[in-house]
Amino acid sequence: MNRRHDNGSDFDVLIVGAGMVGLSLALALGRTALKVGVIEARSVSDQAAQDDGRASAIALGSAQILDQLGVWRLLQALGVSPVHEIQISDEGYDRVTTLRREDMQVEALGYIVENRATIAALLDATSQCGNIHWIRPASLTRLHDGTSAIVATVQQGEHIHHYTARLVIGADGRQSFVRRWAHLPLRSWAYEQVLVVCTITTEHPHHHIGYERFHASGPFAILPMAPLLSMPDQHRCCVVWTIPKAQQQVLTGLSDEEFITALCPYLSPNLGQVLSVSPRAYYAPRRQHAQQYVAPRIALIGDAAHATHPVGGQGFNMGLRDVAMLASLLSQAHLQGKDLGDERWLRRYQQQRQRDNETVLFGTDLANRLFSNSALPLRSLRHLALLGIEQIPAWRHQFLRYAMGVTPEQSVATALWL
Repeated sequence: MNRRHDNGSDFDVLIVGAGMVGLSLALALGRTALKVGVIEARSVSDQAAQDDGRASAIALGSAQILDQLGVWRLLQALGVSPVHEIQISDEGYDRVTTLRREDMQVEALGYIVENRATIAALLDATSQCGNIHWIRPASLTRLHDGTSAIVATVQQGEHIHHYTARLVIGADGRQSFVRRWAHLPLRSWAYEQVLVVCTITTEHPHHHIGYERFHASGPFAILPMAPLLSMPDQHRCCVVWTIPKAQQQVLTGLSDEEFITALCPYLSPNLGQVLSVSPRAYYAPRRQHAQQYVAPRIALIGDAAHATHPVGGQGFNMGLRDVAMLASLLSQAHLQGKDLGDERWLRRYQQQRQRDNETVLFGTDLANRLFSNSALPLRSLRHLALLGIEQIPAWRHQFLRYAMGVTPEQSVATALWL
């Protein structure tokens, strides 16, 4: 049954997609008087049970946003691993560039959180918001542009429903239906790489040290993870191994023991022996950026607007800054009696977020191309860059501020929300 409100629309805001970014926006708007609808293809139980083995690096600025949303303490109870130190190295280069929390006088450079924990915390928090109406499991099949609202046609089982909204938010990922419907142009390219993601347990503790090592085949990251609540003495790390596409078939055919043998040469000896490995997941990285984030009554957030190579772990952080900026602007518009779908208002969100996101996309793409290359001039250039970050305090501090999401440009979104 459709819900009709006094303003003639079922919803003020209709969010399409309830991944981590979509749920974060729903929670942010759940603190307002706005009427919010959320369309998600999966049921709550299916989404809560899903564990793809992935973890996200949460920057300091993002942790502040999550704290203001009221989920950071819950995340800490579910398992958050602070990163006290990052060791960056390059194949064939003897020096190791070490970044420490003491460099910035902070508790942690960032945090590693399993995606399943983030989803669980966000689902729990949004379930307590009375102004959020869930439409799940369901799929969006059509959008129609009305004069004062957009009409969304939704299939839920054998039933078809029609909902109206003053603003539709595309939080529906890289293949965004909302983006394609609005004909928002996209620049996109794939990498001839595959990401292998798994969790390992090791003989020795990680001591909250993260490792990023660059090879000609691509980056290799070891992320320190919190132990399982049921196994507090276990030492766990998330491995993100970038390989050429041609190697995927070889790795998929390996047993656990054979995979560990192939993995060990890339690991830090400080971790000792690998005791176990989880099932592996394989992902194809892609860089894409919508040239417009907004249209009349449409806005994109997260992967629907931008997708980055995972080197540096910036994807979810970019999405959270989208959330903070858009939630702040929508709250202001609502309080001032503005039309939430007015493109002139929405362009303020686009102008603020597109610049920051383009900078991150350029940086991650450049890092992957620069460090995934064995050409001598590029090797010399990256060794010089690593040496500069290590030896020149101003370089190191600027690099860390960028990675922590606390540069002036990045902090605009956080400051508006806080």
